[in-house]
Amino acid sequence: MRRRHSSWLYCHGRGISLVESLVTICIAGIVVGAVVPSFTSLIERQALRAAAAELRGDLHLLRSEVRMRRQNLRLALRNESAGSCYVIHTGPVGGCTCHVDSAAQCQDGSQPLRTASMPASGRFTLANRDTTMTFDADRMTVSPTSTLRLVGKSGAAIHLVVAITGRVRECSPEGRVPGLTIC
Repeated sequence: MRRRHSSWLYCHGRGISLVESLVTICIAGIVVGAVVPSFTSLIERQALRAAAAELRGDLHLLRSEVRMRRQNLRLALRNESAGSCYVIHTGPVGGCTCHVDSAAQCQDGSQPLRTASMPASGRFTLANRDTTMTFDADRMTVSPTSTLRLVGKSGAAIHLVVAITGRVRECSPEGRVPGLTIC
């Protein structure tokens, strides 16, 4: 007794035709082309979120150190062609400066407590209109209040708004980073 195979299950030694191969490759190319840009923007948004979380953590550290030390502390920011950086330090305004490619440099008895840098070749930059923020130990206030802007290469951004009390809230201009309030 001979078994019959249905034609769609049994191939009579034939391979896949060139046209079938090309159609498959074209469909795969279209799918990859559609997925890669959204995947790239997802990676950038996640890098922005991570940088914002680190900066927010450093601001909380700064605020708690001011309480614990009962001493004014400062956050000094710097933007240069190589990127942007910040240093949390003791001492007077201008007591410490940071550089993207080297350690913080301090004078007048100032000491760096924490530094961070973001090279220009990275996924985002840090921008701020002011170069120094002072956290006052007597009043437990920040001067000047400020908005720290982390901006990605695609234009997506997270703003960290520092209130006079030192509290930090996050928002995203135009809602380009999902899950954050719109600035």
